[in-house]
Amino acid sequence: MITKLPLRTTVSLSPVLLLAGLLLFSLPAAAEAGGEENGSQGRLAAETPRSNQGSTLAFIPMGDARNVAVIDLAQGAVRATIPVEGAPHGGAVTPDGRFLYTANMGGKVISIVDLAARRVVRTLDVGDISHHMAVSPDGKLLYVAAKQLLVLDTATQRIVRTIRLTEPPFHLEFAPDGRALYVLNMGTTLSVVDPVTAKEVAVLPVGRSMMGHVAVSPDGTRLYVTDEQDDTLTVLDVVAKRRLAKITVGKAPHAVAVTRDGGKVYVGVRGSTFLTVIDATTLEVRRRLEVGQQPEHLAVGPDGLMYLTVNTGSNRLVIIDPEREAVTTSLPLWPGPHSISFGQGAL
Repeated sequence: MITKLPLRTTVSLSPVLLLAGLLLFSLPAAAEAGGEENGSQGRLAAETPRSNQGSTLAFIPMGDARNVAVIDLAQGAVRATIPVEGAPHGGAVTPDGRFLYTANMGGKVISIVDLAARRVVRTLDVGDISHHMAVSPDGKLLYVAAKQLLVLDTATQRIVRTIRLTEPPFHLEFAPDGRALYVLNMGTTLSVVDPVTAKEVAVLPVGRSMMGHVAVSPDGTRLYVTDEQDDTLTVLDVVAKRRLAKITVGKAPHAVAVTRDGGKVYVGVRGSTFLTVIDATTLEVRRRLEVGQQPEHLAVGPDGLMYLTVNTGSNRLVIIDPEREAVTTSLPLWPGPHSISFGQGAL
């Protein structure tokens, strides 16, 4: 079912943040702030000598296992695990591939992992549990969704700013050009943040989601937002400054990702065993793809394939060919797999 909804706009701002045309109200300026645990529960593969310097790797935090799985995408195999603090959830890799940051749903610290050394080199207190993260395209700043939106300088590995949002942040994604940061909050809103001024410049109503995800189309013209409470995917047109549709996708949708050509949107329906595939042109449901109980997080890999972590019971990484809309590989993981980050590195 698709419901077409008009979206009233009240202001129009510069093209730097096209979505700010949806601005509902202004907010206070950002405030300045100062500011190896247990090993893995079993191993799927022994750690191997570091070779193949150009290998493309995936890093997946395992919340219940308290580690990060390192996966060789070319071989489709788990090559190592890295113990991290607490219950790791979201993760982010710097563009140079040197560091992996992991959020922590089980404590107040985040972990900073040296990927060459394969170990935590520092933990940082962020004052509360943290959910997801995003590194700026230039790699200089890390944005952490905790009680507030925190900004970390990746050169000094210190928190340099707190950006106060209307509601506590949960999931975040940068626009392709890096000129806007979209933050889906734990409540009913999505915040648009200007990375230059470090201010929340727009607040958009997106439903009743407490722990949904947001995805940006490759050309930066659309946002796709899951609403777990309403069982829907909301589509926002950034250029036209309006809501395009609200699509029923299945019970408790969580993850969302867009194919590299922007033609299809994949939605992980956490209250089910399938992904819902949306045609981005017609905004119609194309099909439902069976993947296992509780599809958790989605990411598009550098190879254009779709990577999905499946939780409850199966605990697997499922790899999908988005063109054929078919599962190609399924790898066993440890309990609680969550976000998926990519990087180049040695095995």
